[in-house]
Amino acid sequence: MTQDIVHPVLGPMRFDEQLNWFEGVFTPRDGQSIQISISLDATESDEAALAEASELLPVLSNLLGAAKQFACDQLLALKNDKWLQEGESPLRPQDFIALLGIESIGFYAEQECELSFRDGDMFWGHTVLLSWNPAEGFGGASIAG
Repeated sequence: MTQDIVHPVLGPMRFDEQLNWFEGVFTPRDGQSIQISISLDATESDEAALAEASELLPVLSNLLGAAKQFACDQLLALKNDKWLQEGESPLRPQDFIALLGIESIGFYAEQECELSFRDGDMFWGHTVLLSWNPAEGFGGASIAG
């Protein structure tokens, strides 16, 4: 049975048996807390999943600016074409990027990751999701919720 742990890189991680994942909070240098989850589905072992996440987390935390830019490239036109409220002016790229706030990062089998951003109410409170893996980089952006 998997138990809660304190990982040397990831810090305290609570195991959620129902979801079959570890969850915790990562605080990068900028001091903004990011929820992290590490799925144990389709992984070799708990240790392998934790090692992979601890290797990828610093990489991803350094890519948050690029992640926001990717989301902007993918979703700005959608915002300005379909999601403007009455009387709202179209957003400029820098405004779109400034409104995004990282909320969580999920780690899955085969180095697949999902970044979740608060939308700053651009999409009426929905979440902006990005997929990423180290081999291909960012692979898609969508809104959810």
